[in-house]
Amino acid sequence: VGPAISGVIVDVWCWQGIFIILAVLALVIFVISIFAQKNVTVQHDVHLDIPSIILFYISLSALLVAVALFESASSMGLVIAVVGAAALILLTLFVRRQLRIPEPFLHLRHFKLTTFAVATILVVLSQSAMMGGSIMVPLFVQDVQGYNAAISGLTITPGAILLGIFNPITGKLMDTFGPRFVALTGFIILIVGTVAFLPCTADTPPWVITLLYGFRTIGIACLMMPLTGFACSEVPQSELSQATAIITAMRQMFSALIVSMLVTLMSVLI
Repeated sequence: VGPAISGVIVDVWCWQGIFIILAVLALVIFVISIFAQKNVTVQHDVHLDIPSIILFYISLSALLVAVALFESASSMGLVIAVVGAAALILLTLFVRRQLRIPEPFLHLRHFKLTTFAVATILVVLSQSAMMGGSIMVPLFVQDVQGYNAAISGLTITPGAILLGIFNPITGKLMDTFGPRFVALTGFIILIVGTVAFLPCTADTPPWVITLLYGFRTIGIACLMMPLTGFACSEVPQSELSQATAIITAMRQMFSALIVSMLVTLMSVLI
């Protein structure tokens, strides 16, 4: 229900209100977690590589800045090129450091495992597809069709509910039929659902957009959780936390890039 509530807040209050409410909720959750959260795993001392954290943060930030500046390419082409090149160099240094030091920030050596590497790439593609749809569909409903933020939020709310319903179902399907069948089915549904948006125009009824988005979300549900579990299946039990950290980092990094690129493209075309 997050998209619908956010849309109502934007229409009734202001867009800053979303962040104010989230900040308050985050503070409340933080305070509660201090007293309610308990460690359930075996604790051990680990070395936190500060230079790796700095390299990762700066390289990703620079890459996002370069993508965000792409809209002004006609006047800032040189700046974009310099920032983008610096980001790629720093990201390369980060990867090299992770492969050379004994206690890296992220154990990128896991990518030598074929199952982990392939499944992680598919998870990243699925996450990017989900984030792309969740950003572009509301923009289409508001900027092209002219509806308010509340309607755009309601348009994608059923899809979010379907994602929560189908995640455990697809997990059981993977146990029964294996990851290949579930992933192939998910990609077929995702492709069909995405292509189905092509005929949509400013006159397409919102309920049609909602059905198409919900159908597309079912395909994403067939990919996200099953492939994440499949990616970790080849990783030793002691390294599962590192494997999930790598997958999460990859998902967030590419999602941010995809969203920035799509929003920039949308602003140029509209």
